[in-house]
Amino acid sequence: MRCKLTHKEGNPVKAHIIASAFHDRSPKTSSLIVGSGKNHYPKRSRTGLYDAELVTAEGEEIFKKLDDYAYKLLVENRGALRPYVLEGKLVGAGLNTNEFDYSKLKLFFLSLLWRASETSLLAFNKVKLGPHAEVIRQMVVNGNPGSVEKYSVIPFRFQEDQATPFKKGSLIYPYREKLLGITIYRFFLCEYTFMVKVDNRKTPEPFNHLQLSPDMPFRVVDRPFRGSPEAKIVRHLLDKNEGRMPAWFLKASKNDD
Repeated sequence: MRCKLTHKEGNPVKAHIIASAFHDRSPKTSSLIVGSGKNHYPKRSRTGLYDAELVTAEGEEIFKKLDDYAYKLLVENRGALRPYVLEGKLVGAGLNTNEFDYSKLKLFFLSLLWRASETSLLAFNKVKLGPHAEVIRQMVVNGNPGSVEKYSVIPFRFQEDQATPFKKGSLIYPYREKLLGITIYRFFLCEYTFMVKVDNRKTPEPFNHLQLSPDMPFRVVDRPFRGSPEAKIVRHLLDKNEGRMPAWFLKASKNDD
């Protein structure tokens, strides 16, 4: 098989689009993958969704190194994130410039975007990169994160008291939207949500101050789940599928809007 990432021949492997490490694999509970459209229904999984026709072992190894780094930084060591205080108010968390690897973290996010675009899995059919896919493929293969503005990444996380479903590994499928007229794709990993700009224009104010940069601290701003577009997606699925949702998700989502 010709690897879609490396463009080299090799044996195909089952490649996770979103690494299984970002799913709660506790034997007592199954994670929940939540749809982002009215025709997508929840699927419980402890291993996530994978594609056996995307990459070879060589390509998967590139993904694995990036996935491992991001998981350790964002999930396994989430307790190491320091409070981010702005004008005397706690607004999120972060790390100093020398405490995170800009290249690895940004390439992780770009690799997720590329995987979602190139997989044939229906769950990710809202991600269509067109000519951007080849540019991002080359960036990932060559280990080149590009400039801050090139496919800029802006991370957020759900507020602590509203993040329970997502800390348990529930995911909402990625989707495209506009941010002040700029095209972005929004992804979800545990309690984190991040935006990747797929637009040649500059990231608009004030979001440009939050995008990943090798010269700035890593900052994750907290945002509410209740009243958010994500809450509306979850509410739609709750209304149609309450019998299929796990009890912990129903309880945690009662007051989402």
